[in-house]
Amino acid sequence: IRSLLIGSGAIFDTLHNEIESNTAYPLIFTYHLKTARSQTETLREEALRLIDEHKISVIVLDVYGRSVEELFPEWYDLVLKGVRFIDVGSLYERVFDRIPLELLDYGWFIQHAFAPQTVAYSVAKRCLDFAGAFILGLLSLVVYPFVIAAIKFDDGGPVFFTHTRIGKDSRPMLIYKFRSMSTRVKEKVTRTGRILRKYRLDELPQLWNVLIGDLSLIGPRPESPRLVEGYAANIPYYNARHLVQPGLSGWAQIKEFDAPKGGVLDIERTQKKLSYDLYYVKHRSLLLDLEIALK
Repeated sequence: IRSLLIGSGAIFDTLHNEIESNTAYPLIFTYHLKTARSQTETLREEALRLIDEHKISVIVLDVYGRSVEELFPEWYDLVLKGVRFIDVGSLYERVFDRIPLELLDYGWFIQHAFAPQTVAYSVAKRCLDFAGAFILGLLSLVVYPFVIAAIKFDDGGPVFFTHTRIGKDSRPMLIYKFRSMSTRVKEKVTRTGRILRKYRLDELPQLWNVLIGDLSLIGPRPESPRLVEGYAANIPYYNARHLVQPGLSGWAQIKEFDAPKGGVLDIERTQKKLSYDLYYVKHRSLLLDLEIALK
């Protein structure tokens, strides 16, 4: 499908490069018309010339962008002639499975993030969380004696460890884990701890958090108050991820395998992680939860 990309910035460049490098996409960007430093009249003439010259049938642009809003009368005429318009943010979501943070504004959150969940979805999700955590919790009790014995044999310290995390509506909560750090050497992972972390067994006690409603099985992973404060100060709309219940695993975890770890403030990678979290906030549903659980 012959397409015209209209807009400037990293989002447009990234999208252009991805679609041009992969023949699996049905779109072909015949031309990328950049709006930066372009006069409205020049942009209008160039766009109409390219559409006519290259028989463009699809135009991809930021439909909410100020740089193109004066061209709406021309866009309307083109719609009547059969030209299809696609918002660059929507296309970016479909291609990369995440939200382009650069296009976010308060209007986006009013339209998407703050939309109330249906009662049916909320009740069904809570029932599935409780049932799933109860069944998995009972099954996991089989390994508890072995894990407890290994931790005690390793250094004799306490079995469990609690972390303060930020949950839904920015409320602090305590989550439980099997201890994996040494009580004798600061910031050292024990031998048992390495095994527990490798197979995620250290997180089994968090099923209790799911049972009592602090966590969901599926949702954005909760962060510590210190990191939340740092990210909220440096990343616009960061706290929007707290609109939904945090989870044991989420969209970012199955999509982004290089997420920040170790409690270190990492703005760049967390921005990418947030773009996945906000995708979940926007599209949350039982079907998406099931997809994440299966993956």
